[in-house]
Amino acid sequence: MKTHEKLNKMLSDAGIGLKDLYERQKKLFPPKACLSLHAYRKILNGESSPRLSTLLKLCQLLEVSLLELIEDTDLRDVFLIRGNNRADSFMYNEKATADIITSPLCSFISMELVLEPGAQTRIERSPQDQKYEKCVYIMEGRLKLFIDNLEYNLKRKDSITFISSKSHYFQNAHSRKCVCLVTLSPKHF
Repeated sequence: MKTHEKLNKMLSDAGIGLKDLYERQKKLFPPKACLSLHAYRKILNGESSPRLSTLLKLCQLLEVSLLELIEDTDLRDVFLIRGNNRADSFMYNEKATADIITSPLCSFISMELVLEPGAQTRIERSPQDQKYEKCVYIMEGRLKLFIDNLEYNLKRKDSITFISSKSHYFQNAHSRKCVCLVTLSPKHF
């Protein structure tokens, strides 16, 4: 099923028309975050693909999860995330942040981890009930990765894969920002 078809069905099932949807958003979002009536019309007619931020707004407007919205749609098979429009993000602290860059439906999770100079993440450990693997690829800068108290110094284009049930944390002890791609398989959160 196409995404716009699923959206139309969900709106119909909820008894929400196009103009109702447009008006409803004004109660939930600041004016600059609202879509135009024309933009909604293009999405619902299949003339435009909604951005992730728009899908998340639609989830709030329809009171459904992102998984419910995209299940059994073309987004289940291909989920495009452009630029800074990430699926989700979280902060380890003020100097260490991670943006999730994979679909919530994937069996694995990939994130862009950014460590400012002096940043360090907390100690992590995946559950030990099954084999969890983590792969780290350095895109920019240098990184110190500590796995079970062993230190690995990584630089741009280096990668390392390890069993993530081992205690580990990331540190940028250098003067430039470090950006890395971190993939966990299978995801456990």
